[in-house]
Amino acid sequence: MISAGTSNKATAASELLGAVSIDWSETLAFGDDMNDACLFEKAGVAVAMAKAPPELVKISTYQIGENRQLQSLAAVLRARID
Repeated sequence: MISAGTSNKATAASELLGAVSIDWSETLAFGDDMNDACLFEKAGVAVAMAKAPPELVKISTYQIGENRQLQSLAAVLRARID
């Protein structure tokens, strides 16, 4: 894979959010590794998965169960929507 040195998930998400006029404060990001930190630093809510490294958990709003545990994901979504 070839990409610009400044490219990351947050820069891609910024482009998308700008295109649909959504502010970062209205976003919810899920992640399980340090490549998600750039999203966590900008998102309104940052959710670390169970096996995320401690550095990512430290900057998250919540930590939930493993990727396969959909009830963990659903609980966070319900809490944010209600």
